[in-house]
Amino acid sequence: MDYNLTFGQGRETRKLASGDIKSGVRKEDIKDKVLQSLFDKLDNGNGILEEQELQRLELAITEAAAEDGNAGNLSEKEAKKLLKKIGLSGFKVNDLFRFLHFAKSASSKIDFTETNTDNPDEIIIHYNEDVDGSKKAETRSLETGRLVKSVITDTENNKIFKDADNMTVGGNDDAGEYERIYYADGSYTDKYEDGRIRTHNANGSYTDTYEDGRIKNYDADGRLINGKNSKGETWERAYNADGSYTTTWSDGDVYYYDKNDKKTHGKNADGIEFKYTYNADGSYTRTWSDGDVYYYDTNGQCTHGKNTDGIEFKYTYNADGSYTTTCSNGDVYYYDKNGKETHGKLADGTNFKSIYSDDGSLKYNEYTQTNGSKYYYGADRKSFAEKTVNGNIKAYAKQGETFNDTMLRLGITDPADQEVFKKANPKAYKRGYFLLADPGKVGDVYIPKSIADKLDISNILVDETAEFEKHKKAKKKSFGI
Repeated sequence: MDYNLTFGQGRETRKLASGDIKSGVRKEDIKDKVLQSLFDKLDNGNGILEEQELQRLELAITEAAAEDGNAGNLSEKEAKKLLKKIGLSGFKVNDLFRFLHFAKSASSKIDFTETNTDNPDEIIIHYNEDVDGSKKAETRSLETGRLVKSVITDTENNKIFKDADNMTVGGNDDAGEYERIYYADGSYTDKYEDGRIRTHNANGSYTDTYEDGRIKNYDADGRLINGKNSKGETWERAYNADGSYTTTWSDGDVYYYDKNDKKTHGKNADGIEFKYTYNADGSYTRTWSDGDVYYYDTNGQCTHGKNTDGIEFKYTYNADGSYTTTCSNGDVYYYDKNGKETHGKLADGTNFKSIYSDDGSLKYNEYTQTNGSKYYYGADRKSFAEKTVNGNIKAYAKQGETFNDTMLRLGITDPADQEVFKKANPKAYKRGYFLLADPGKVGDVYIPKSIADKLDISNILVDETAEFEKHKKAKKKSFGI
């Protein structure tokens, strides 16, 4: 319905045009009791001026304004007739004019209204931008007008979901959609779709905890300050005035970033340095000071590279995030979606698999050769043991261990197994200790298959080179050297 008219008395004359009053105007926003009573006469009882009610009012106004031949003005005389016609004879003309002014003012905050497509018994009132640029949409019952829920959307399209009591119950941000959970002490956490839990602190800082064990701590300004990865390794960030920062890991690795979160350079725990070179499309190269080169795509995934020995390698990724590394020398390595090496095959046909602890840390790698024999390396790539085709294990002793010390370290606690172990190593038992093998030679500790199958390989692995060095130092000391 198109119209453009003036109304009011004396200096209070105002303009009213099509669209100035919108459906969605609510009684609870009116403070004047007289105007509240006038609203009740126009309303069906739910406290919301709906589209049909608005159309009836607008039709009555335009018909009344046209009575004196000037459709562009609603005079005082016409307003009196209008009040009587729509059942508002108990109100003054000025009350009607004040109500129209209020309705126009309240409508300026409303963008539009619509019926809830998920529930036709509800209306959604969409409001214009607030001073901070955010927009609110309220869902209300058409029967009672009561608030059911509301959604606040900021300028970055992040949303906050609130319930009928105006309590935040969830939302979505750059981290995904979340559900807010409140506790008896008034604190709360946000549970995200990906399983992470965000714990909010009183000072505005917060912590994200992930299902895989990762932890990220943020300060009150939302800056990431420290955390832990799924392997249990911790790290800390130190920020500079220009927004660049340094991340230092518990294993000694250090990474330097610019203010745009791009890695620029760094060094590992062994002091080997590396630097990043970026291409226009966002892909980049990491070059190590020892000669290794790795190439990454725009998603930060390593695609290929070459090590210091000149062996080239390439990465092939699967839909679930796991990937395979194929080397030019014939070696193949397989990794899960978290970057953990799971298994592989060496160029000589040896298959291997990685064994992890419950906390996600690597325990050891098991290598199975083509003849069926096996050998093991610990996470340090130095501790070692081997298993024959028959399943017997040859391992190493530690400097200063007695025979019983070695037996208990291996995990041989059953009396019957201890007797088998003693008979399998008669010279060491008689001597009271095992001899330390020269580096590269077969270990002196012999574990029969009947016992070996019961033991945790982690307890068997020994760095024979380190133990032999300890032995030499102890020997020199005993001779006063």
